[in-house]
Amino acid sequence: MKVKKEHASVAFDDQCSILEKEAVNVSLENLKTYPFVKEGLANGTLKLIGAHYDFVSGEFLTWKK
Repeated sequence: MKVKKEHASVAFDDQCSILEKEAVNVSLENLKTYPFVKEGLANGTLKLIGAHYDFVSGEFLTWKK
């Protein structure tokens, strides 16, 4: 609902791409609930990077979360 609400005026195909990226963000946030992930992030031995590959354009995006 978040994507549909925040991007209602965007074309459906673009909404799908945004939704795929938001799913990665949700997964990254879920990972942060694990104690060993929290610890690794806190002491700098771990970093989380989101990624999305667009099969149509061949574009591969990464971002820190």
